[in-house]
Amino acid sequence: MDTLECIESLHRINYHNYHIIIVDNGSRNSSVSKILEAIREKAQIALFSKQEIEEERYDQEIIHKLQAAKSIILIRMDKNYGFAEGNNIAIRFALRIFRPKYILLLNNDVVVDENFLTELVKHMESDRKIGITGPKIYYYNFYGRRDIINFAGEDLIVWKGQGIRYGFNEIDKGQHDLIRNVDKIDGACMLIRSDVFRAIGLLDPDYFAYWEEVDFCYRASKKGYRIVYVPTGKVWHKVASSLGGTLSPIRVAYLTRNMILFVRKNAELYEKIKFMFYFFFFKIWIDSITYLIHNRKAFIYFIKGVKDGLTWRPYHH
Repeated sequence: MDTLECIESLHRINYHNYHIIIVDNGSRNSSVSKILEAIREKAQIALFSKQEIEEERYDQEIIHKLQAAKSIILIRMDKNYGFAEGNNIAIRFALRIFRPKYILLLNNDVVVDENFLTELVKHMESDRKIGITGPKIYYYNFYGRRDIINFAGEDLIVWKGQGIRYGFNEIDKGQHDLIRNVDKIDGACMLIRSDVFRAIGLLDPDYFAYWEEVDFCYRASKKGYRIVYVPTGKVWHKVASSLGGTLSPIRVAYLTRNMILFVRKNAELYEKIKFMFYFFFFKIWIDSITYLIHNRKAFIYFIKGVKDGLTWRPYHH
């Protein structure tokens, strides 16, 4: 089970000042009971509903115990609110109850190296202008190999709505071992200074899944924070397990919609004009041909993603 393997790897790290908050984002199986059964003897556990968290209806004695010890808080959502809002409810709770200096966002399908958090924190401590740090991410299992890089930092080309992803599918031979500023850290594992949330707000729930970390990093950078790739921090990611693989139609729809949404929300006017020419005279045709060849259902969802991105309107709460 992904979540249990993730938690077990966290219990082995050499950084000890942390609390774990797990968000059950509307699961419809027995995963929660299995998690509770497996970890009950290893840590102080508290279970809250989304409504209890939002209304701040929790026993202060329980909160005091959680603050004083290594603890695991499990927040059960009534439905799937997406990556952004699922994280946001935990972030709000952590900021209110624990008042941490840093918050780590970590996918439940990630397994961590024992040094990863020590390394991320160490480099965050070196400069107050560093707002986000992230590790080198390997594939958990790339045809039996564990040394294939999935992510070694990324820089963004806003007018193309795409990034330059370093290290992707490369064998790790030390070629990406330089600590450097980047435009984006992968949302599967990113350490964020709490002050960043106070400066720019939380993750944008309009994205639901994919591109929310790009948007967050971009907004942090605009506020003057540095975003730093730390290769000495290492984790292994079971990539694309949550939405069904790299060419799953639903994933294609969200990636396409949210790429357009990101440009609409963040790009300068001249970048938006360049994007429109690039997308409609080049990218839409290349992507359409690719999906028609490899997965016709994905093509239908690609077109849906384009439509939804172009017609998006802000939510009204």
